[in-house]
Amino acid sequence: MHIRLLMLTALLAGHAALAEPLRPLEDPHAWMNDGGSATAFTVKKGSLHIKQGQSEPSAILTRDQYENFHLRFEFNYHQWEESGLYIHAPSNGAYRAGIEIELADHAGDAPDPFRAGALFRHVAPHTVAVKEPGEWNSCEVLMDWPQLHVTINGVVVQDIDLESHPRLRHTLRRGHIGFQNNLGWGMTIRAMEITPLPDSEPAIVMFNGKDLSGWNPVRNKRAWWTVEEGLLTGTGGNGYLQFSQPCQDFSLEMYYRCSSSANGGVFFRWLTDDSDRGNEIQLLDVPGVGMPSGSIYGFVRGRDDIFVPGEWNLLQVFVRGNRATTYINGHKSAETDQIEKVREGHITLQMHRDGATIEWKDLVLRPEK
Repeated sequence: MHIRLLMLTALLAGHAALAEPLRPLEDPHAWMNDGGSATAFTVKKGSLHIKQGQSEPSAILTRDQYENFHLRFEFNYHQWEESGLYIHAPSNGAYRAGIEIELADHAGDAPDPFRAGALFRHVAPHTVAVKEPGEWNSCEVLMDWPQLHVTINGVVVQDIDLESHPRLRHTLRRGHIGFQNNLGWGMTIRAMEITPLPDSEPAIVMFNGKDLSGWNPVRNKRAWWTVEEGLLTGTGGNGYLQFSQPCQDFSLEMYYRCSSSANGGVFFRWLTDDSDRGNEIQLLDVPGVGMPSGSIYGFVRGRDDIFVPGEWNLLQVFVRGNRATTYINGHKSAETDQIEKVREGHITLQMHRDGATIEWKDLVLRPEK
């Protein structure tokens, strides 16, 4: 216990002026349900109750989103419970894009990537530290990108540099905190505190939800670009909308929603003088076509089983040197190391079909030096 406290104190030492802890379980309106019945989760009197058998799987999420934070809570689960703590959870339910810390009835089990304390599917805990069903457990999570430190009952179960992991380095950097109801028998959460910490590096919010500040139409023929109800909307065909700040290497995330058979794209490294469009990530939510959404156009076909036509999809793009990688809804779609145009350029959205619409929201750019 003494060693754990020293480690946690050292990790927090760089954040001398910490924000005041938030206590979200004192406000039922601080939470939102995703799936399941209205009674799958109950927040009252400072506790969160996860109910048995309420149309699982489902989740309850904080309305606020966080990048770095210090989280504390206590949990008590019933026998056979299988749940999890979500961090950096996306807003469209594609939870594989974030991280799940398993919380379940696994006392006494050998560690593996699916046991309590695991970064579910990816990293086994150092040890399974949960108590028997019916006993209260303590949990602390320090997320200070790329460092993730997790203790259960005073025992370090995770201490990982996420950038060093081939998959977790591509998870979302910011998102909701929440809990899962997944074929379980019930769990109670109490004494929850979230202390927000400073972001690791500034991200560029590309769209303010109000107008097209920072964007300029280019090569526009029959496309219209508008802001409606907080969404950036492209309508029509054969036109582009370009973000003003150029970059070379970057990570980019956005939610997009296509009307039926809408065709568009996301270009990167488009030259400022408009002499070359750079390279394109396709947006075409039609399974079975040659280059569906997530494809690195002209290089690698993306998967056509990971987007949901007509719904909000999360697109992540990672570009470093001659390598480009795309993820949709937390699943890798395409990757290539054959990009020849390694230079600074602009992110540019494309509309490419008459009578169609594509909507975008929550566009975030992280240029790399």
